[in-house]
Amino acid sequence: MAWGFKYKIKLHLTHPTMDPDVISKQLADIEPSHTAKAGEPVQRESGRVRVPSLSVWQARLHEEAWLHTENDDSENNDFSNVLRTCLEKLAPHSELFKDIQQEGWAYLRVVHFSDTTHCVNIIKADVLQQCASLGLDLDLEFYAPDRPEVL
Repeated sequence: MAWGFKYKIKLHLTHPTMDPDVISKQLADIEPSHTAKAGEPVQRESGRVRVPSLSVWQARLHEEAWLHTENDDSENNDFSNVLRTCLEKLAPHSELFKDIQQEGWAYLRVVHFSDTTHCVNIIKADVLQQCASLGLDLDLEFYAPDRPEVL
C-alpha cells in the first residue's frame, strides 16, 4: 500500500514594531516570501488595501512531496531530519528569534497535506529541544481529504 503527502516548512516572524527590511538584512541568507510593516498599507492581489497592525516576515524553508510505502524506512524521508536541517540553518539567528519573542512571535509552521486521514511523521525530542533552544515555537497544520477513509 502506498499513499502520498506533501508538506511545507515556513519561518514566521510577527512583531508589533519590527521593520521587515531590517529582518531581511539580519537573515540575509534566507529569502523572505512575504513581508509587511505594521501601519503601512498593503495592496492585495484583489486590489483591496489593508493596513496591518503587526509587522510580518515569512520565508519558505522547505517544500517536499513523497510517495510513502509500507516498507519505506529511508533516512531521506525522515521528517525529523528535514526539520533538523532547517533548524541548523536558523541556529546563527537564535538571539533574533528570542528578541522577537519578547513582544511578538517567532515560529516554524509545518503545513502537511495528506492523501489519507492519518499522519506518518514523528518529530523527535532532540528536534523539539532544538526549536526551544533557538526560541522558535512550532505550529503544526494537518490537512486531510474530506472523504471518510475506508479501512
